[in-house]
Amino acid sequence: MATGDYNGAAVAFEGLARGAEGRGGPRAPHLYLQAGRARLMIGQVAAGMGHIRRGLALLAARQQWPVLHRTGQLTVAFLTERGLTQEAQEISDYLKATLPPVPVSDFGSQAAPGESAKPLLPTT
Repeated sequence: MATGDYNGAAVAFEGLARGAEGRGGPRAPHLYLQAGRARLMIGQVAAGMGHIRRGLALLAARQQWPVLHRTGQLTVAFLTERGLTQEAQEISDYLKATLPPVPVSDFGSQAAPGESAKPLLPTT
């Protein structure tokens, strides 16, 4: 994608994503997200969003909550920057419906979904 050949990148990432998913590979979600990003960069919104939804769904199915949260937020920002506000809202709504509640520590700080709250004071 660095050279600007987004169509070629999309085709490559799609093939890699399907192969990785078929083998249960851990990179499959990220490959789908990259394929989606490449499709969006050439204006193929429907195809791009399909890949993005698949990548996020794989993260959710694997209960990779911190990664889903972080990746989802980056995806919302990416879509918003490109004026795809309806699509950004769709992903934001998906995250709200899918992610488990965020635990709050005794000190009021929030931990990332799926991670336990970390102490604020050193323990050594």
